[in-house]
Amino acid sequence: MTRNILCIAFIITSFPFGCQNSSTGCEDAAKSIKTTDLESYVIELGSDRFMGRAPFTKGEKITLG
Repeated sequence: MTRNILCIAFIITSFPFGCQNSSTGCEDAAKSIKTTDLESYVIELGSDRFMGRAPFTKGEKITLG
């Protein structure tokens, strides 16, 4: 119980630091994302090469490797 309270207190007190104005970093990141890159990643992950990526299969090993 005490551990949960400490975790919640840490999250609440550290939240404002993560919400500082960093719009330039977000804007730079947004500009670096290209639709063609995302499309190629989705096509690759959806390909038959990964054999469905089911847990404990060769497809999972390929995906994680």
